[in-house]
Amino acid sequence: MVYFIIFLYLLITALKYTNEQNKQGFSLNVKISFVIFVCLAGLRYEIGVDWFAYQNSFVSADSLNKVFSYSSYNDYALTNSFEPLYAIYQNIIRSVTDDVQLLFFISSIISTTCLFKSLSFFSSKRTLFWSLLIYFSFVYLLMEMQATRQAMSAGFIYIAFKEFTNNKFKNTCFYLLIAFLFHYSAFFIIIIFPFLKRKISITIQITSILISLFIFIGQIEFFANLIKLFSSLFPMLAPVDRISGYLEKDYLVQRGFYITFILYLFVYILILVVNKRTNHYFSEPHNIVCQNIYFFYLIYTMLFWEYSIISIRLGWILLFGLVVLMPKLLFEIKPNRRKSYVLFMVFFNFIVIRPFFFPTITTKPFCPYQNYISCKFFDAESTGKRRAEEYLMEVK
Repeated sequence: MVYFIIFLYLLITALKYTNEQNKQGFSLNVKISFVIFVCLAGLRYEIGVDWFAYQNSFVSADSLNKVFSYSSYNDYALTNSFEPLYAIYQNIIRSVTDDVQLLFFISSIISTTCLFKSLSFFSSKRTLFWSLLIYFSFVYLLMEMQATRQAMSAGFIYIAFKEFTNNKFKNTCFYLLIAFLFHYSAFFIIIIFPFLKRKISITIQITSILISLFIFIGQIEFFANLIKLFSSLFPMLAPVDRISGYLEKDYLVQRGFYITFILYLFVYILILVVNKRTNHYFSEPHNIVCQNIYFFYLIYTMLFWEYSIISIRLGWILLFGLVVLMPKLLFEIKPNRRKSYVLFMVFFNFIVIRPFFFPTITTKPFCPYQNYISCKFFDAESTGKRRAEEYLMEVK
């Protein structure tokens, strides 16, 4: 219910400010949204499997007084796990309290501040709340609500996108270094930065997407079996079958195909159509950077479909391109088609966030939402640990 209310609020606010003339209460709604984003993740209590891992790490972490007693970094790292900057950040908060909730709350303030600063730069008043709605549906409930280190790293990467677009390369490197020291997976984002300002031709983009799509299909057991079937019927397809055999991996648990991925490709096709028709996206640095971010999201997702740390966890960060560009398309298509596109955006968001409204095995640890204040001060019963254990039992 909590997730649905927030979704509804962001949707109504996005619709309200789609009209350029309507600016009443804009700053107030930005502040309300900021508080919601901070408090929902910052005050979550026993939500998600990672919550307990972070709690255990925090409890066993040293205070600052003890940090300087180690003779080497290796000795320090044995007790203080995770990346260096996050470990130090954890030590600082551990010196103040032994309650992990303060760590979650400060982390949420940092990541949300970075997100809002970056979105305010890339989005207009007409698109900002659409971007917040998309981010909430596609990224926030999975990353900020469980992957604390990665959410903080992502926040600094979002700021790096902003600084890079403004040609502030020293600042860009500084924020990327912070992001890397909070979560090493940021390396896979750092290596694409040299390409983010390049005007990649539509032909190269389509060719890259098609090649990646072929590799993507070859990694999915269902499609791989179809290729084998057709190659047995049509010998000329034997080379395709052989290539598919190289791509197919023998995993204990294969990641299935999600029909919603077609919608991600559909949005990208719309972006390319707009490029072809108006050249608009190739004329503004904001849009060049965001389109390339989304381009690499699709490439990474398809090439590394079976490797969740790349295709899913890095995908959360690279979806920033979609978060910015999908609302902007509304004002690039023909006026008589805008209502249909709004309905499409609402439908796409609903399809993605639906498991949080109607919980599945994946979202069981997050639903229903539990708040630290209600559990600690009003004796509300917490079922988070039991739900997390049930989830782990079912996915084994």
